Amino acid sequence: MTTFYRVDGARLTYAEYWRMAPGFLAFALSAGCKLLGTPIRFEFAVPRPDRLFLVEFEEFPEAACRAMEPALESARSAGLRLIFCHRLALPEPSRLGAGAYLLDDTNETGLMIGYGQSGNSRELHLACVSQFTDETLATTTTTKKSMKPTPWQSVERYPGSNARTIYEKHLAHLARLAGQGSIPVPHDPARFDRFVLECELRYVDYHIDRGIFVPMTEEELEALSGRLIEEEF
Repeated sequence: MTTFYRVDGARLTYAEYWRMAPGFLAFALSAGCKLLGTPIRFEFAVPRPDRLFLVEFEEFPEAACRAMEPALESARSAGLRLIFCHRLALPEPSRLGAGAYLLDDTNETGLMIGYGQSGNSRELHLACVSQFTDETLATTTTTKKSMKPTPWQSVERYPGSNARTIYEKHLAHLARLAGQGSIPVPHDPARFDRFVLECELRYVDYHIDRGIFVPMTEEELEALSGRLIEEEF
């Protein structure tokens, strides 16, 4: 069963507000509200799934497939192969979270193609991930820094890169870490979905422990969804 959280604006740091704000005026407004004890209330749901909802790529909505296909072809041209796709369980009818996950020929690097839609807003993000024996991660991504990074990740960011480029940047990232003695361990393709789930849970739990993600009430979820939350969530 997926449980849902929301962002507690009172617990966000000013640095996080700065990175999340679209401009200075928006930051000044949100920072001022926090300072006055009336922080901005974030209404969107943050899911904490107990399992992944696996689907075929063709089962994604047409808009998601169109947006993800160029990245998928770019990744395949770099030698990566599709392992699975999944869709987030979200209570808001206007939101969609879709992900396609690939592995390279060594199984040491996974690539995530993530598509998000909220109303008329759409975004596509890419991230390569490798794991080491101590369960730390190397991540190379197109996403900009917003929330406080988790302490077990070495993150490099290259906004605007295509899938092939982000994979090549990740290999260079791994080469630099190898010079420090960090060698990636291969993913098990049969358990790659479990690894992805564990990464999602680690991320959500980290921000729960910080007090940033707080549980949503049933009333809040009903207000988002416009209906009672089904048991399968």
